[in-house]
This record gives sequence, C-alpha cells and structure tokens, in this order.
Amino acid sequence: WGQRPLTEKQLEYAKMDCVYLAQVHLALLELMKQNNSEPSAENLEELGQRYQDILHEWKLLDSEITHILDRIKLAMQAQNISETSTFKLSPTERVTQKVNFAELAMIVKNQEIDLDFPITVTQKLQKDFGDIMNKISVNKEKTSSWKLTVKNLSDIN
Repeated sequence: WGQRPLTEKQLEYAKMDCVYLAQVHLALLELMKQNNSEPSAENLEELGQRYQDILHEWKLLDSEITHILDRIKLAMQAQNISETSTFKLSPTERVTQKVNFAELAMIVKNQEIDLDFPITVTQKLQKDFGDIMNKISVNKEKTSSWKLTVKNLSDIN
C-alpha cells in the first residue's frame, strides 16, 4: 500500500472496502442488539441454561490454564528467565509494617497526638472487647451486596 501507483488488484480492493465496511457495520449493530439486552427483559431460563452449558468446559479450561501458568512460572524461575515471547515474569514484594498497639497508644497519649478518626472493628475484636463496645460510641454503616449462588443441578427441575 505504500507504493504508488496502486495495482489494479489494490484499487479493486480499496473500492470494495466501503461495501465490506457497511456489511460489517450492519453485522455489528445486530450483535449489539443481541448482547445489550435490557436487564428487566432478560430471559433468565435461557441465561441459566447457557451458563450450565458452558460451566463444565470453563472449569476444565480454568483448571488447565492455572496449571499451565504455574508450570511456566516455575520453569522460568528454575531457568532464570525473566521474559519469553509470551510471558514476562516479575517479582512483587509487599512490605507490611506492624507495631505493638499498646506501645503506639502510649506514645500517642504521651505526645498528645490527635488521632480522631474512626477505625473498623472486626467481629473478632468486637468479641474480644465484650462489654467495652457498649461503653463507646459506635457508628454503624450498613452496605449491601448481591451474591449469585448457583443451585446444584439436582436442585433445578
């Protein structure tokens, strides 16, 4: 395409480009109609059936992919290779700093540091604190999330 003049074959191809593009555009519009459905009008039985149809294959593939990736990672580490034509292996380090809470509380108190902000108290800490939770002001925040659970195939039908 960088050489001029264009050959007859290239000119014919370029001339038909807009025809093919229009056909591709129409096909893409149809696909968008099929895939961008309105949630309130979704056929849940069809979606559920499609999910069941591909679930087993997906689990097999996912398991195989995980296994292959683990093998590749181990092989690259063993062979001291950081990059191939397909993969790049790079280490990730996470540094966590932990302090003794009683020591921190004492320093904050002695140095009169203002630490007036809320902290999230886990269920374990709530249990450990026991009655103390009733003696301090507690702001409760409630959030909701939706979990989709798949019924066993024997539960369906």
